Amino acid sequence: MKNTSFVAIDFETATNNRMACQIGIVVVDNGQVIERVSKLIQPPYNRYDAGTIAVHHITPDKTENSPTFDVVWNEIQHYFINTKLVAHNAMFDEDVLYKNLDYYGIMPMGILPFSCTCDIYHRIGLHDLCEAFGINPDGHHDALFDAECCAQFYLNYLNGVLPDYSLIK
Repeated sequence: MKNTSFVAIDFETATNNRMACQIGIVVVDNGQVIERVSKLIQPPYNRYDAGTIAVHHITPDKTENSPTFDVVWNEIQHYFINTKLVAHNAMFDEDVLYKNLDYYGIMPMGILPFSCTCDIYHRIGLHDLCEAFGINPDGHHDALFDAECCAQFYLNYLNGVLPDYSLIK
């Protein structure tokens, strides 16, 4: 039996240099979602690029009273340490994590390489893969929604459930 315990994560970023503005975390234990976490993060100087706002619609006014990444990290790091981590387009999310850790001078101790559902499913984007699995993709680019989708994609993979690519619009 494959290990069906893991943590799916997703970041949304405020800037093109990948400063985080939201994280979604979904904890799966023995194939069951047992916890969901969504946190807004104030990026450095609460600065956003117009292009990132156009993607996720998170704006400086939404994060002006949110904690910065270093504060959020103290609350969430236990989800990352010596844990099976999964992300859709893991290269992006790993890069966001490490760039934010580096910005705040935090040593990345005990973080294992991520598994990538985007790679598992032949680089199909999250929106299209949602459709192929019959999931309404309307919440795409909310970090918690994307982490939940990723968790479902990975559970489907572990359980041999195949996407129906004919459902992609």
